[in-house]
Amino acid sequence: MLSVRNLSIDYLYGVRAITDASFYVQENEKLAVLAPPGGGKTTLFKCLAGLLKPTAGECSLSGNNIYAIKPNARNIVAIGKNNWFLKHQTVTHALEYPLKLRKIPHDKRKQLVLQAAHDFRILPLLNDLISQLYQDDVIRLAFARASLRNPDLFLIDDVFSTLTNQRSESFFELLPFMKSINAPLVFTTSSPDEAFTLCDQTVIMNFGITHQIGTPTEILSTPQTLFVDKLVHPFNSVQQIDENDSQYFMSCQYVESDSGTTLVVKDVIYNAGTAYAIFDNNIKLRLETLPPKQIYTIAIKSGSQSFYAYSTEKRRT
Repeated sequence: MLSVRNLSIDYLYGVRAITDASFYVQENEKLAVLAPPGGGKTTLFKCLAGLLKPTAGECSLSGNNIYAIKPNARNIVAIGKNNWFLKHQTVTHALEYPLKLRKIPHDKRKQLVLQAAHDFRILPLLNDLISQLYQDDVIRLAFARASLRNPDLFLIDDVFSTLTNQRSESFFELLPFMKSINAPLVFTTSSPDEAFTLCDQTVIMNFGITHQIGTPTEILSTPQTLFVDKLVHPFNSVQQIDENDSQYFMSCQYVESDSGTTLVVKDVIYNAGTAYAIFDNNIKLRLETLPPKQIYTIAIKSGSQSFYAYSTEKRRT
């Protein structure tokens, strides 16, 4: 089992890439990390692979801290966007070399290489250089090499995003293999369709912050934040609040009432066609758009009292 508890990662220049992430992946379970570009997917992938040490928190595999295990003893398979192949290698050498490191006998290595090349449709390419391959063939090669291992953890980092015209075809071509993986699988992607098709659970992140964890059904039916709703329902229109209003309100730190009461904004959620603001004291109030005025952008109403999100600029109409 993979366990991630209160994981935070800061880069050397002070930017926090991951903030307090926690999740579990059981044996034979598949978890997607769904995020837009810059959302923290690759940083989390590197951390789980043992390539990037966290600032705080813990990653453990079968009860053992990943970073306490020597790199050559970590039984982890990781497929990254760049796939980490040497361009001057042939396809045969790329498949055979990891087997040679594990001291697999020569005849057995040849047999395993031929079988993997056949299974992933790269048999005619065995004598080609990596630099001569199309990107979809490089992805097949990466999966073919991964199939030769029996890992304790399987990681895939949004590899299909490197394809432009064949992303969906390549994903569904390799889907049966990914479904057959028995080890815990963490699959990062920017595509909701890929995440929900392959995985049992999905973690939705943006700028390293976890917005929601749940099954595809839970996320699609009850998105917990406006960001989640826009990500998984990109063609839905928000009925109670327009896009400019919601973006401004989510960037506000506080709102004030006519009587001088101040509430600190924590989040904005969207449920059943209505947007709500969440405040630091867990008050939830419905958002309503108001006619354009210079002194405010949007407002929320609770009974007879109105709370306004003030703007220094005139609202665009």
